[in-house]
This record gives sequence, structure tokens and C-alpha cells, in this order.
Amino acid sequence: MTKGYLLFAINGNNTDYTKLAYACALSIKLTQPDGYNNVAVVTNNTGYFTSKRPVVDNLIQYSDTEHGMDARIHAYK
Repeated sequence: MTKGYLLFAINGNNTDYTKLAYACALSIKLTQPDGYNNVAVVTNNTGYFTSKRPVVDNLIQYSDTEHGMDARIHAYK
């Protein structure tokens, strides 16, 4: 996957970011041309995505080594 979108969906106490990332992935799949509509999601709730329509190309398990948006520094890994 060389082109596409990387979404972080790390749930907190008040917001379910997995639902928001799923909606965003659906939008990307419907509006972007083939080859540019790849979606990877970093999440601490992988079960949510596996039970839905498959719109995520790469599902990456979030590890608690970094908290919240501090995890963005690992995006290129």
C-alpha cells in the first residue's frame, strides 16, 4: 500500500472513534478512485472492524506504548 489514508481510531472514555473511522473509510471507498482509496486504521478495538462490511485494507492493533495522538510519530513505521 503506497497511496491511501491512515486513520487513528483510539477509543477514549467519551468518544467511540472506531465508529467515526468506519464512517470515514466508507466515505473514502465511495468517493476516491481505485488505487487511491486504500484505508489503514490503527485502533485499540479491532473487533469492531472485523464485524462490519470490509472497507479497511489494513487493520493495525494499537499498542499502549504511546497515548492518544502521541502515536502519530510511529505512522511511517
